Amino acid sequence: MRELFSLGERLSSCAELVRSGARLADIGTDHAKLPVWLIKSGKIPFAIASDLRKKPLEAAESTAKKYGVLDKIELRLSDGLHAYSPHEIDDIIIAGMGGELILKIISEAAWLQSKLYRLILQPMSMVAELRAGLSHLGFRVIEERTSLENGKVYSAFSAGFTGEAGYDEIFLHMGKISPQDAYAKPYAEKVIKDLRNRMNAFKESDTEYIKIGGIISAINDKYIGGNHGKDK
Repeated sequence: MRELFSLGERLSSCAELVRSGARLADIGTDHAKLPVWLIKSGKIPFAIASDLRKKPLEAAESTAKKYGVLDKIELRLSDGLHAYSPHEIDDIIIAGMGGELILKIISEAAWLQSKLYRLILQPMSMVAELRAGLSHLGFRVIEERTSLENGKVYSAFSAGFTGEAGYDEIFLHMGKISPQDAYAKPYAEKVIKDLRNRMNAFKESDTEYIKIGGIISAINDKYIGGNHGKDK
């Protein structure tokens, strides 16, 4: 039997958020490593791996064939979730895309607004905007964790539909990451760096400058400690 490959920390953080026994959709699957690993490890019985282009699906087919799971994985050409039906999946992974694109994919599938489904998301950019957009659509972040791979820190989180909206500014930037999370501090440092860059567009007397400074201080107090205030 072929030895199962390692996912790496980034994809492993997504795999941990998938519910046991779920029928999985992996959107933008690329090589299908995540669904193949989840099937081979016994966590899920079946997956649909989809992509917008044929070439990644060919790579996905090669991976599924190599590890003997072609009978448990369906490969599908799909723009986001357009080629999916509500009855055939439970958990949906969208990883490795920008937050704006992830939000677009979710907002175009109105049937996701049901408590039946679980989203597992790992945005590469515009994370705060994604958290805000999900809240506006009625989704609540359930669990969030960080990972470190090749010197970069990532966030992955699960979300479910509740129909309720609302959040605070700290949640937008740090989500539900616990201060005890292994990479909470470097993630917070990255967020603070981005916020400081935003501050440069405003004068110190501007309301927005003061607001961002307050957010930085709150993130520092909760996740870092020490002198990481707005004047550094």
